[in-house]
Amino acid sequence: MQDQATAQPEPLYLSRADAAVYVAKKFGFPCSEQTLAKLAVKRQGPQFKRANGRFAVYPVPGLDAWAVTRISNAPAATTDETEHRPGTP
Repeated sequence: MQDQATAQPEPLYLSRADAAVYVAKKFGFPCSEQTLAKLAVKRQGPQFKRANGRFAVYPVPGLDAWAVTRISNAPAATTDETEHRPGTP
């Protein structure tokens, strides 16, 4: 008889705290529960639903889609630090 790994399925929704940890771990940029709350008020963050009319829960695919939009493409070139800037000698 073979041992079967008991892989737990990914949850469909994450609490705000769990969503922040998920984004930070999976995508490697800082994300906090407070940031998600602030973005929710400004309607700029990932889509969420209300559980029991009170608690914000985030669908995992929505978190993934939102996080990808937060990651910009690498710049083609960086500004040369020795470049002359207006108002400097």
